Amino acid sequence: MWTLFIIYEAIVVGLISGIFSHPITYTCHYVLILILFYSSSAFLLPRCVKGNVNAIWTIPLFYSLLIASYILCNYFLESWLVDQNFITHINTVKLNKEFILRILHRSIYILGFSTAYYFLMSYLEVSRSATELEKQRLLEIIKNERTTAALKSAENSFLRAQINPHFLFNTLGYIHYHINKHSKEAADAIIQLSDVMRYAINVDDKETQISIITEMAQIEKLFCLQQMRRKNLMNISIYIEEEAEQILFIPMVLLTLAENMVKHGDFSERESPAVFSVTLNHNTLRIFTRNLINQSPSVESSGQGIKNIATRLQYTYGEEAKLSSRITGECFELEIICNNVSH
Repeated sequence: MWTLFIIYEAIVVGLISGIFSHPITYTCHYVLILILFYSSSAFLLPRCVKGNVNAIWTIPLFYSLLIASYILCNYFLESWLVDQNFITHINTVKLNKEFILRILHRSIYILGFSTAYYFLMSYLEVSRSATELEKQRLLEIIKNERTTAALKSAENSFLRAQINPHFLFNTLGYIHYHINKHSKEAADAIIQLSDVMRYAINVDDKETQISIITEMAQIEKLFCLQQMRRKNLMNISIYIEEEAEQILFIPMVLLTLAENMVKHGDFSERESPAVFSVTLNHNTLRIFTRNLINQSPSVESSGQGIKNIATRLQYTYGEEAKLSSRITGECFELEIICNNVSH
């Protein structure tokens, strides 16, 4: 932009006056113009308009100082250019009324453009900020609508899972009563199953966190049921550090991990038992599971369970929680790290 302006002005002034100056003369004069322009738009106006100073008297004062400095700089510059024979159409430069009025007109002209440039840039910046804020607001609305839709879907799923739970538990109680006469083991399995299902249905979703030890008790029952099914051929190591027992955590995460292991894991190898551990180190909770992968699964894995856990962790803990999973050899490993947990 400046290049076009300089070329245009040099040609027009040259044609009107009949004088085309030396390139050094043009360079020196336009350097002064650039200094005047940006001293106003980049330094003076931002501090006076946006600062705490009184712009009504500071802007005229500083503009007067800028103009006076610009006139003096032009006088010394043109004197030097004449001495160096870069200006040849005059013999000497006089700081008289004619010179001052010529440079004053020039400085007002430049400062006018500088002021317009500053307010134009300020307007565009405000417009960009307003557009960005509006964009963020719309994105927040979309995010909230998606979250509301997801919560509504989850609520509907939860309600479907609660259809007449008393009927379910009464039926299990009836079956337990009659089967207990014939098989104590089967009756115990019904009690274990009933306890786990009652926990899953009755866990208070409004009370968004529950102690680790409470849910670990249900996990032990779930694994106990699998032991009964598989005739004690289920090799698994369950460990919870004492310091971690009373840590509050969102419910159903640990139980979902245990269920995922049961559905897709192979527990038959004594040399490679499954692992479910919960440890605490300096307010950092670590949940770790490892199991052999069942090469002939009865249920195809969709990965939805782990995705749901990751989503719940993100909603509850944000950046404080990380979930990672990997396949190491023939084993599937999953780890949850949650920082700044509380009792």
